[in-house]
Amino acid sequence: MIKPDYKEIHRLLGYKKILVDGSIASIIDECVKEINGIVTPRYTYSYFTLKHIPPDTCIVGDLCIKSKSLYANSNGCEKMCMLAATIGIEFDRLIRRTELNNILKAAVLQACGAAIIEAYVNEINKKIVEEAKEKGFLCRVRFSPGYGDLPLSLQSNFEDILKMQRKCGISLTDTLLMIPTKSVTAFIAMYKKEDNK
Repeated sequence: MIKPDYKEIHRLLGYKKILVDGSIASIIDECVKEINGIVTPRYTYSYFTLKHIPPDTCIVGDLCIKSKSLYANSNGCEKMCMLAATIGIEFDRLIRRTELNNILKAAVLQACGAAIIEAYVNEINKKIVEEAKEKGFLCRVRFSPGYGDLPLSLQSNFEDILKMQRKCGISLTDTLLMIPTKSVTAFIAMYKKEDNK
């Protein structure tokens, strides 16, 4: 069972400074349980060498990326992990069924699904951090296409490099959105412990 951050669910539903009432709390619990009953979480990741060309270019393996945001996030690092993860297509089917007769529950499902994929990716991230430590590296905060100036077009590179369709069942639409919708791609930059950056 993937345990989401309930505060994140509340935030996504707009409950920032308002207490969640009992009826909504009950729907959230129901949705989390229902999602966990159908998810088929899968992931894949690989490590690559990382080089920097000032002022804003990162070379990840054979991939050349021009991004001030990724450059700043990974500056001083020498390895990069590319990660893709999903909770599966059954969530999308559940949303479509629910939207036909219960819009409120569908909205709660969307928030719960977003929190669940985030929790799942956090667990994979921890695994990567532990593997990095064993090899003498520490990790920066993960960084995904679409954040800062990191282009969403990199989704195609993730698809090609990580073989997302075959390994995780993740495909891309013509507009580079991922199917299943609750999927994540990310870079995790790594630097040697003794560098203390």
